[in-house]
Amino acid sequence: MTSSSMDDRGERQAHEGRWEQLNRSWWDPRVVNCEMCGQMIPRDVWKSADGHSFCSVECDDLYRSYWLPRYGGKTTTHD
Repeated sequence: MTSSSMDDRGERQAHEGRWEQLNRSWWDPRVVNCEMCGQMIPRDVWKSADGHSFCSVECDDLYRSYWLPRYGGKTTTHD
């Protein structure tokens, strides 16, 4: 499934992923947080094609357009 949002130039971008519903009991202590903004996701989670969990398609877009190019490709070496 794909969803779309607007990019910086006002053009539509397609996002690969799907909405999933978290089916849990009310007493289940596990918490799912958005990997971009950290917001707790109580029921509907956007699962990107590469397995990341977001609260919205917009957070997926922000992750790919801002965070990943800026911080995602760096590796650290330990001496």
